[in-house]
Amino acid sequence: MIVELPEYGDENYRGSEEIEGEFRAGPICVAFGRVIETLALQMKIQPACESPIEVQLGAELMRRLPSGFRLEPQYPFQGFRMDFAVIAPAGNACLFIECDGKAFHSTREQKANDRAKDASAALMQIPLLRFTGSNIFRDAAGCARAVVSLVEGLA
Repeated sequence: MIVELPEYGDENYRGSEEIEGEFRAGPICVAFGRVIETLALQMKIQPACESPIEVQLGAELMRRLPSGFRLEPQYPFQGFRMDFAVIAPAGNACLFIECDGKAFHSTREQKANDRAKDASAALMQIPLLRFTGSNIFRDAAGCARAVVSLVEGLA
């Protein structure tokens, strides 16, 4: 089978091109660049994470957090370990994020631990967002946008 690819100038061309001496990446190149960037971010954060959903959400958060904010995986807080803390430019934790996969958040003891984490964060007036594994796998970028929206409101 021979597949004919559209050529430069063809209305179906979606690759890169040079326009007036300047290189412009086409949609395919832009999408491929995003995939590469996501993989690089996942490889960077993976050693600090405990689950695939943390890796996936963490990579999206690293890409999207506003300048000056940083992400800290496995953040110790009052005897707990939060999946992520968003650290404000001043150096304090301004938001906690928990990734609730079924494997680690379904027993009575685990649910009690989650409620204690929620209460501890609330007592210190630090918002805590929880995302299910299904939400993260389905739309990690949307979860990250929700986090960024809240962070921008805190700034």
